[in-house]
Amino acid sequence: MQAFAWGNNLVKESDSGTSGGWTQLSAPSRENTSARGIEAVDTLHIVCSPYRMRCQRCKEDHDRVVDSRTSADSRAIRRRRECLACGLRYTTYERVESTPLRVVKKSGERVRFDRDRILTGMVIACEKLDVSLEDLELAASRIEVGCQEEFDREVPSAVIGNLVMDELRGLHQVAYVRFASVYREFKDTEEFRRELEKLVHESGSAKSAIAAVDRNA
Repeated sequence: MQAFAWGNNLVKESDSGTSGGWTQLSAPSRENTSARGIEAVDTLHIVCSPYRMRCQRCKEDHDRVVDSRTSADSRAIRRRRECLACGLRYTTYERVESTPLRVVKKSGERVRFDRDRILTGMVIACEKLDVSLEDLELAASRIEVGCQEEFDREVPSAVIGNLVMDELRGLHQVAYVRFASVYREFKDTEEFRRELEKLVHESGSAKSAIAAVDRNA
């Protein structure tokens, strides 16, 4: 049995299993639902959508939305869902569909822009560091939005790499150095040290930055 809010009315599926089992319940008639074999549902405390998500744990598609809110940049709606079969809670995001953006790699190969891939790289760079996943998701969203606003159809991979480094620089110096060492493909330790000294000069804290890199190496 499913129920969902439709405007100011409640719509609920009948237990009979007959075709056309969706019944609209207006607020005044809700008191008499028992006579029609339909349970009354408090729409203020439960929202079950006819468009459901499949649970990643038990694979059932019977869930409810327990919380909805817009993201910090107001470009997505974050929904917290609960599987009514096994109780697992998980998060989904609703975003505006836009023209697919393609990434032009150094080799000239063109691939689809993948926000999740960017987020994964940032998560790896921040491993064992005091950086929250929420901050990384916001950073990945800013990178995605920046690319979509600046480029119409294609964006060079070098632009994305620089945007990632800019975001990591603001989140954690060690994460920035980790990512830069892989992305820029330092040829020797001297080139790596020059980049580190550049970062240290900008932050004004040489000893602490070098010590942080040594601890998290």
